[in-house]
Amino acid sequence: MLKHLFMIIALCTIVGCSTSYHESTQISDEAYLALKGDLEGLTLIIDEQSIDLNDNDDIESYYVDGIQTTRFVLPQGQHQVKIYRHQNMIVHRKIFISSGHTFEVKI
Repeated sequence: MLKHLFMIIALCTIVGCSTSYHESTQISDEAYLALKGDLEGLTLIIDEQSIDLNDNDDIESYYVDGIQTTRFVLPQGQHQVKIYRHQNMIVHRKIFISSGHTFEVKI
């Protein structure tokens, strides 16, 4: 009886150690721009098109470490980003965003 119990334990150990583990990662097809900071008085222009930060269903806002973060979808590729606060340019950058990634701008 003890011999059979030992065989069952040994068999379970061998089978358990011989199974493989597969991991798959799914990358989003979308790219994102995230603005970290207060949006009051901001005008956002991407590729010479003004983006309405107040009334846009594609914009998602949340807080990270007490800082407001506003994220929205952009097509992957190169973009020119200009941000104005009360008609003063505070950001002017050319960025490249690939799918599944977020480009973050602190304002």
